[in-house]
Amino acid sequence: MRIINRQHPNRSKNIEISIDGISYGNVIENSTNDIPFVICFENSNLSNKEHYVEIVNLEDGYQVLDAIDIDSTGKLKPYNENPQGTTPTNPTDNIGNAILNLTMTNGNVKSYTVSMSKLNDFISWYNNRSSGSNGSPYYAFDKTDSSQPFSKKTEYVVFDKISSFEVDEYTKQ
Repeated sequence: MRIINRQHPNRSKNIEISIDGISYGNVIENSTNDIPFVICFENSNLSNKEHYVEIVNLEDGYQVLDAIDIDSTGKLKPYNENPQGTTPTNPTDNIGNAILNLTMTNGNVKSYTVSMSKLNDFISWYNNRSSGSNGSPYYAFDKTDSSQPFSKKTEYVVFDKISSFEVDEYTKQ
């Protein structure tokens, strides 16, 4: 599968693509020059089956899909928000909160109470790092507590020290 677009200074710098719930990072549309018909994304390792593709513009830039190129046996289907048999990368909405439990490689478990937006951001960062992206090697969690004497406390978790994670979602009653 390929995404073919024009690169241009007015295009978004932050467009994320996910296939079957796995984030592949950014589709590059922004450029200092106007360059027509550039392959902005390519994945030639997809198995011959139905895939769920999600393309999201994460900022206020201009986003255009000039062409989606698939092989001769492929078929584009209408959008289905939650197709049967696939799992979206992130929770489907930003309502509520979650407890994110990270199991570290040394066996310690770190727990963070986060908004759904922060959870989605963490999952995106984790998926990008898992797929080989050169993004930040750590993720920052705000641990500030109003009962503590300092104004801000931030804990940084290093990607390669995370063994697994678990999410417990909830809504405030």
